[in-house]
Amino acid sequence: MHIISNSSDGNGILFEGTKGRFHVSRSRIKGKPYEDLEENPLPDDAIVKLYGGKKPTSHMQNFFDCIVSREKPISDVWTHHRAMTTCHLATIAIRLNRTLEWDPATQKIGGDKDANMWQAREQRKGYEINVSV
Repeated sequence: MHIISNSSDGNGILFEGTKGRFHVSRSRIKGKPYEDLEENPLPDDAIVKLYGGKKPTSHMQNFFDCIVSREKPISDVWTHHRAMTTCHLATIAIRLNRTLEWDPATQKIGGDKDANMWQAREQRKGYEINVSV
């Protein structure tokens, strides 16, 4: 993934993989995987399947529905954690002015002591958060 701030496609994120690349900005998505959807569109029920069989509504309505049903919301904490990790890694890479090697399985930056120092900070006494996985 590359964070791009000065390109003809505008600010955004360039995702590169073994099967192609695409650029996402606030105003558009550009790239072969996205353009291929024109000739090979997703099935009509793709979003419903992505949402675990739930019909898409507003995130707020889904949240309220899940309070009643006790089901996991479409916009759950785990997927948001992964999305926010991307933003935090981009910030660390920008501050250090170098690329990072991220291991999603261990949730650690590989072989970069300086970059790993940016992943957490000392917590104030009395307000520590202890998380066990």
